[in-house]
Amino acid sequence: MLLALEGDVRVYVRHNEATPIFHPKLYGFRAGGECRVLVGSNNLTGGGLSQNEELSALLVEEVGGVLERSLRAYMRQLRNPADDLVKLLDAELLDHLTISGYVEAEARLRGKASNTGPSRLPENRLFGSRQPIRRRIPSTVPIPNAINPRPDTPVADWTRVFVKLRLARGTQGQLPLAVAREVRRRLGEINLDGPFTVIDRHTRAERQISPTYPKRRPEIANTYKIEAMPAEGHAILKLELVGRRVLAEFFDSAEADGQAVYEFLIDGLRSEPASTVDPNGAAARRHVGQSLEEATEGVTLYRFD
Repeated sequence: MLLALEGDVRVYVRHNEATPIFHPKLYGFRAGGECRVLVGSNNLTGGGLSQNEELSALLVEEVGGVLERSLRAYMRQLRNPADDLVKLLDAELLDHLTISGYVEAEARLRGKASNTGPSRLPENRLFGSRQPIRRRIPSTVPIPNAINPRPDTPVADWTRVFVKLRLARGTQGQLPLAVAREVRRRLGEINLDGPFTVIDRHTRAERQISPTYPKRRPEIANTYKIEAMPAEGHAILKLELVGRRVLAEFFDSAEADGQAVYEFLIDGLRSEPASTVDPNGAAARRHVGQSLEEATEGVTLYRFD
């Protein structure tokens, strides 16, 4: 079925004639500017995809990040043509695999232990054979360093979040996905994306913050938009949780109260670990002699508090 798919489809078969089996279940996708990787227990079979009780973890990162680079390196290693454990599948190889007993119907494999050991004569083996390296585990295993939370992980008991908005077309601000989704999570919303209502502290009116969806992936938002007030300096939005309601307030860094909020965001870049999130890493890339304010000019920042 995979060989019959149209387009640039390549199928590789990896197998070790020795006892070890190739056991990872990893599914990687690139779409809409994101790299998505599912790692879990389910095989690429009817049972694994639609019948069994399976468990997988979803990793998501922007295209071009560490996740995609490490995935590319791993896949290059798996497909290395110099490795005799892997072969590019075509119709001829598929016939060889079937005739030699490597391929069986899924129904016959249910309840049957696979790969209990080498069962083919050397002259009938299509793949290489490599014995595993067995290492003795020391009785005292050193404890690794503590796992630090991601820098964009909000503090558990946050009640407000400050966002330095990047404005488009004058007053149209873009709310980071991480902020909007965390607010929705705290409001008890089940779906990943969707609108939520805020009370504007200036007008006292209710406003709805809604996501926008790309045409290619209409089920996953790519941003949230909110109409901000005109600002001579930096436009900053504060969202504050009060029970089950969200209060929204805008600040202008050209004014005294807005400058205080802006300094609060910048100070968060200096803390260790940083409490202000810089999604684009602008502060880390700043030039020698360049201030944090200069490096993050025109860049979205946010801080949970």
